[in-house]
Amino acid sequence: HGSRDYLDDTEKFFADLARGKKISVIAAPAIRNNFPNYKKLFGYLKNTGVQHFYDVSFGADITTWAYLKHIKRENVPSTIAQPCPAIVNFIEKYRPELIEQLAKVHSPMQCLAVYLRKYMGVREDLAFISPCIAKYDEINDPVNAGLVQYNVTYKKIKEYLEKKRISLSSFTEQDFENEPSCGIGHTFSRPGGLKE
Repeated sequence: HGSRDYLDDTEKFFADLARGKKISVIAAPAIRNNFPNYKKLFGYLKNTGVQHFYDVSFGADITTWAYLKHIKRENVPSTIAQPCPAIVNFIEKYRPELIEQLAKVHSPMQCLAVYLRKYMGVREDLAFISPCIAKYDEINDPVNAGLVQYNVTYKKIKEYLEKKRISLSSFTEQDFENEPSCGIGHTFSRPGGLKE
């Protein structure tokens, strides 16, 4: 009980914010289920110094567009989607014969990061907030060229808030700042979402 745990960048994220480092947040759509009033969480994070908040659902829109373009251009009958770094790691280590079937497209997190950096001119560090512990590997993979700097999980944020005795109810709501907003990308993470 409690003998196994995982590492993420939550402590480093909050320490860097306290030092005045400029960081924006990109959040997985599952935040709506993990934090029923995620806008209060964003209000707290804004109060600690977070610059902006972006919805990774828009990155899923980009990813879906890129998948469709790839499938049509390459005329492939099927492809293995890459939003899950645990699956990609498994294929790279244990099923290398499937590497060629991996989609030649970044995950929604990375697609959004590329968009923010290339088209929106975002220069501050990016923190990805999600339930996924495996994103740490994706973020630190040299192939991804430092697009995202922090993997912050919902579980560790909740633990941090409890440890610091922070009540989110006292903070002003803050919402996503995506322009343009997402389309069907918010369905990406649910079962059958990509197929849909």
